[in-house]
Amino acid sequence: MSDNLDEAKVFYIDVSGKSPVRIEVSFGDFHGFNLAYYVGTPIILTGTTSERNGRVVLTKVTDLKSVFGKSKPGKANG
Repeated sequence: MSDNLDEAKVFYIDVSGKSPVRIEVSFGDFHGFNLAYYVGTPIILTGTTSERNGRVVLTKVTDLKSVFGKSKPGKANG
């Protein structure tokens, strides 16, 4: 998440060996993939990106997989 209060709904994802990617997705993607649940957790995130002001911006999520396997929000034994 951004520390800037003007960007309260903006998330960034760390990418190994690269600059962080800004995440600006629709509410449907944010809620449907439950992005907030995975904050701080290694994931494989697939989607549509564009470049804005020299920064990669994720604008559409098409898939999200936990690096740890079958982790699902709200489920035990993930």
